[in-house]
Amino acid sequence: MVLRDSYQQVINNTRLYILCSLVLAACTTPQTEELNYPLVERMSTMETLQGNTNYLHSKQMTPGNHAYCVGFQDGTFPDMGWHIKGEMGGLWAHPIKLLDGFSAAMVHKGDTVYLDSATTYSTTALGSIFTYNIQGKTITRTQFIPDPAKGMVVEYDMSDFPKAQLLFYPKVDLRPTWLGERTNMVDSTDIIEIVDNQWTATDSKNGWQVRISASSKGAITPTHLLSSPSKTHQFYIAGGITAEEATKELATVESWSDLWYSKEQKHFELSGNSSFFCAGEEDLETVFRWLKHNAIWLEMDADTLGYGFAAGIEDYPWFFGCDSEFSILGLNAVGRYDLSKSMLRLLAKASERTNGTGQIIHEMSTNGAVFNPGNLNETPQFVTACWDTYLWSGDLEFLKEMYPLMLKSMRWLEKQDLDNNGIPDGYGMMEIHGMDGEMIDVASYSVQGWEALHQAALAMDNDAGIAEWAGKNAARLSKYINEYYWIESAGAYADVRGTPSQAVSLIEDAIQRAKELDKPWAVAELEETKKIALDDMLRSMPDIDEVDWSPTSYPYSVHHNWIVNTPMEVGFAPEEYALKALDKAAQYTNPFGMFVTGIDRDESAGTDTDGFAKRKKTFTYVGAVMTLPTGVAAIAENNYGRPDKALDYLHRMSRSWGYAHPGSMYEVSPDFGMMCQAWNIYSFGYPIVRQFFGVQPDPQQHKITIDLAFPSNWTHPQLKGIAIGEGEFQTYLDIAFLRKDVIGKNQLLLIQEGRKNWTLRTKIPRGAEVMVGGEIIQPTLDEEGYAEMTDREVVIRW
Repeated sequence: MVLRDSYQQVINNTRLYILCSLVLAACTTPQTEELNYPLVERMSTMETLQGNTNYLHSKQMTPGNHAYCVGFQDGTFPDMGWHIKGEMGGLWAHPIKLLDGFSAAMVHKGDTVYLDSATTYSTTALGSIFTYNIQGKTITRTQFIPDPAKGMVVEYDMSDFPKAQLLFYPKVDLRPTWLGERTNMVDSTDIIEIVDNQWTATDSKNGWQVRISASSKGAITPTHLLSSPSKTHQFYIAGGITAEEATKELATVESWSDLWYSKEQKHFELSGNSSFFCAGEEDLETVFRWLKHNAIWLEMDADTLGYGFAAGIEDYPWFFGCDSEFSILGLNAVGRYDLSKSMLRLLAKASERTNGTGQIIHEMSTNGAVFNPGNLNETPQFVTACWDTYLWSGDLEFLKEMYPLMLKSMRWLEKQDLDNNGIPDGYGMMEIHGMDGEMIDVASYSVQGWEALHQAALAMDNDAGIAEWAGKNAARLSKYINEYYWIESAGAYADVRGTPSQAVSLIEDAIQRAKELDKPWAVAELEETKKIALDDMLRSMPDIDEVDWSPTSYPYSVHHNWIVNTPMEVGFAPEEYALKALDKAAQYTNPFGMFVTGIDRDESAGTDTDGFAKRKKTFTYVGAVMTLPTGVAAIAENNYGRPDKALDYLHRMSRSWGYAHPGSMYEVSPDFGMMCQAWNIYSFGYPIVRQFFGVQPDPQQHKITIDLAFPSNWTHPQLKGIAIGEGEFQTYLDIAFLRKDVIGKNQLLLIQEGRKNWTLRTKIPRGAEVMVGGEIIQPTLDEEGYAEMTDREVVIRW
């Protein structure tokens, strides 16, 4: 943004800046104006979480699905972010930014007091609260974005200073989103004017506009708005691509009170889906409930691109393939398959526009510019996410809509296998230079994608041939991975298969990294791995007379990346391998969870509870512990009958919740990267709903299987309002379990509320008493010991 010269001179001249404010304040006739609907009163009725005062000088967000605002918890707006260096904060209404931020000052008894440092910060599900301690009294600033507005309400409660006036200083910066230049969005000079008694800034070439009005009358200049004396001062900010849109959006923001209730109701209803309760797990209850709020925080309507959700705030406020695909498996378990479907449609549309081959994109900005056309893992994960969304929604029309692309995607993936062993060759989740061989995560998620396509084909009429083809590929690939990726000496799967020369290059880079991080144990281990790779290189050299020769691939455990746990996450590893690998993986943890790259761990990691951010001068994931790898480990442990170890990983992740930002959990534990991250719902929603409570919908059979697998110390776990299906087939299932330590017998209670009951399928323990509809019955058991019941209420005691 470029300010016009006259405005720049005003900003630079501090004395004149303050003098003008005081003169305007003195010349304005004080007339007290009161609001009927103070925002602070609405916010006070909600669950409020106060931030850690040690993190006042760190990030906070005010969420909305058409706009959001990012600043610091002390109420300031410093430069932040790296995608657009220093510009990722402020008020955004994608694909444009409206303001860099704002500041305020109170004019009281002839003095101007700047509100430049909040003393506390709190958040609710709907907005942000800052408190300022001024002369022993309190001023409260509250921020709220009324969906679907492209703007925000900022309120100052000055009940302790009812005769004071308020100066509000906007800092305009109309600019395009990241990669704006790729779609001819080029920043230009911002012109500030007073239009219709509203502070108005317009990008001179593009016509983008932001407007601000106030609840009480007062003077407006290019530098600020002066509000008349009042106990409550509200400022309404909105913008758009055109002046017409900005005007319309401002009217919406000014009517924020009408939209408050709909947003409040949305949070109330959706956070109530899959409500978890368990004695002794109050922290986990709170984390899981707020992750459902976080999912709403990240929702984003990108106009012509579609409705989806951002990967994370503040530096990833756009759309990702893998982030979405992981998240969807958690979102479905909390009844958000509406959001899953719209996000998958957005990805499908963008991928076909960009690639047209079936490959799914990795990253797209909010102007539609695609940065990375896709890493290999994202294509099979898309297929898995589509199938999973059908399982929970029961929406066969959605499956039919997605099925052609699911098929096209797996056919494209098959072509990425360069040596016909079933493993696609190229980059996966680990964006480390040189890790583009046959990656274990790509291989594992390909197994999952083939199985999803197999199941989807069976659900389609007359597609038995595709089902057989996909099923055979899943079986062949999983067998190959177990045979050729397992390294017995390491007790783990290889993170990559490649030629010895590829491995040596990777290992040398890893040795250099380990040396820089002062990890002598890792250097010694990698030197041994390098010797193995060099021996492999000699062993695979061709005979002098050999004509047709290609280098042989071998499995290597190089970085101990978290992706080595994906065979257990997907669930096809033999138990013997799985338990060894999971025990090995547990060595690469700290109190917050799993290291992204195991060689970054040192001996202090086991007890290190300090923050991560203070060690970082630049943005990097080196040395990071993240929620996604930790969630993957939890899911993997559950898959092999170890719920106590899975719960331990959930507890580790929970230590990050609210550590640096109240109400959310950072991407990098406990306080680095994105302050709110989409895939966290996968790391909790999948283990809790789908594994501990064992909920498995089957819409084709209109059946729900419940396979309980609780941690040993849970005596009375409950999960209420599990949403399954849509429309006339939607049901809400409650599951409550009482361990025999409490009442002398184990008791399982299943209750469903819906227009049409689903068949409930669960295992009946030997000698159990089964009561259906208040009457004891003798259920018919299948060969696995399961019974099927269609009644509203089922009680099982044993």
